[in-house]
Amino acid sequence: ICGAAASETLAPVLHEQERNHIILDNWPDFLDRVQEKVAYGTDASKRKLAEACSLSTLAFFATRHEVCHVSFEERIHYHLTASTGTVQGGGRDAAYRVFWDNGIRGENQVVAIADSGLDIFHCHFRDDVNGPLQPTTCIKPPGARSTQHRCRDVATWDNSQRKVIQYVNYSDFEDRANGHGTHVASCAAGSVSDSDLTEYDGVAPFAK
Repeated sequence: ICGAAASETLAPVLHEQERNHIILDNWPDFLDRVQEKVAYGTDASKRKLAEACSLSTLAFFATRHEVCHVSFEERIHYHLTASTGTVQGGGRDAAYRVFWDNGIRGENQVVAIADSGLDIFHCHFRDDVNGPLQPTTCIKPPGARSTQHRCRDVATWDNSQRKVIQYVNYSDFEDRANGHGTHVASCAAGSVSDSDLTEYDGVAPFAK
């Protein structure tokens, strides 16, 4: 039962950023499928069997010589509509848009964010006309003190871009899956180009 349920539901995929990590997706579906395949017993006994199958499946992967570590990764679901409403008026639904109702949407403003990174290909920031902005790599020269070298002094910017006019890279040009930086930037100034999905816009969708 365990093997059949695993082969039918679990989908091993490479992690989007950490290429030496493999994610076994659909774990809840796997547990449900185990219980569906048991033709007898109470719901409690079926759940116990599903738990036993879960442990045995994890043990199968953990004991393989090429596997160094097994852990659970929480699946995060972001709700931008709730975030935008909360910032504007303290509520989750569409009625809480007091900034927008007063014509405040971030026109001619630039938002600066320092966080985990930004997915510049995300629909909130992608520029289908100009293409992606080329980030500036921040590398401190050998022997230089922090006060002698400021990344902002060498960073390039391009105001013709739809959303991201400057990206100073301190580590890489990406954000990790479900990245905090992309979420924060979306809440602040995200907007989907050529779309009616304004309910998913950030607080200042016309800002860059």
